[in-house]
Amino acid sequence: MAFLVVRQRGFTAQCVLSVAPDVVSLQMVKFATGLSKDSYVDVDGIISVEIQVKKLYCISKAVPALPINIEDAASGEIEIEKALQIGGSSEGGSVVFKLDYKGQPACLAQSPQLHKQLAICGDFGLVFEIGPVFRAEDSYTHRHLCEFTGVDVEMEIKEHYSEVMDIVDRLFIAMFDSLNEKCQKELEAIGNQYPFEPLKIFRQFLLADGFVGIHTPNLNEKCQKELEAIGKQYPFEPLKVEIQVKKLYCISKTVPALPINIEDAARGEIEIEKALQKLEQGKRFSPEEDEIIKDAVSNYIRYNDLGEDGLAMVLRCGSRPKIRHCWKDISAVLPHRPLKSIYYRAHILFERAESHSWTTKELELVRKYHEQHGPK
Repeated sequence: MAFLVVRQRGFTAQCVLSVAPDVVSLQMVKFATGLSKDSYVDVDGIISVEIQVKKLYCISKAVPALPINIEDAASGEIEIEKALQIGGSSEGGSVVFKLDYKGQPACLAQSPQLHKQLAICGDFGLVFEIGPVFRAEDSYTHRHLCEFTGVDVEMEIKEHYSEVMDIVDRLFIAMFDSLNEKCQKELEAIGNQYPFEPLKIFRQFLLADGFVGIHTPNLNEKCQKELEAIGKQYPFEPLKVEIQVKKLYCISKTVPALPINIEDAARGEIEIEKALQKLEQGKRFSPEEDEIIKDAVSNYIRYNDLGEDGLAMVLRCGSRPKIRHCWKDISAVLPHRPLKSIYYRAHILFERAESHSWTTKELELVRKYHEQHGPK
């Protein structure tokens, strides 16, 4: 019997190999115990409390002595430290400081690029380094980037490249907040020699509004003064978001006449209770809503097979236990209307006075009902 611990992105599971005829041989158990830590394997087995291994494949066997402590990988994000002297340039886009290392060519590291990529290949989800960077720039100014302290980050992208933007956004906000909080004296000293405007962070700039894009109305409304100040120094065109629509689905279509003005509700300038009180007695129903109520009543009668007396039964459902709660189903067609207002409106629609002048649509509805349920 042998036990293995497999890991993926910080999560671990224990595997057990037991000798079983025609399934797991003794040689297979010996093979499993000979695998080095952090080797890549494929496991086929039955999941219970443990994974009962049936097949085991070694995709890539790790060297016995690893350069990184694999136990640290469980934390999900770790800080790494690169070697300052490497055998070649880590980035080809800038000049390196070359030197001789015991008769062999070497150079000072431009970045921890190689080490970061190795760590990501080793199942570290996110790694970073804060350390020295050397770049032999061809510059003769008194301020240039031959040596500085840099922040390098490498991460997996799980679903979308915007995850990188989220990391960068939070990183810079945390850095600036920390500077303003912990380095006030240093900032004042710098400001005395090199006056500057205090840094302002637009935290809402990268906020997404659902799946549509940048929430420009929110930004334009709440940061108008800041945008004007930026525009005076750096003129720019107002940001407009245009969406190239490929597919459009209507999940729920509203009735043409809504009982509440959406724009007023968004500004908080409407009292919902007062608006609903005006609707309780069946007032302010649109012609479209009247048709919806009539169709809902007719459909309920037909689906429940109430027969020629169905309309009378529905309108006076209180005395009929089987359909006593029918108006809960009927009123669902107009969810923005109170049940009571729909109930009263239906009585007005179906119990008009004889002197009422019937419309063409109403006469057609009566004709259809007469054809389906008879002359009564």
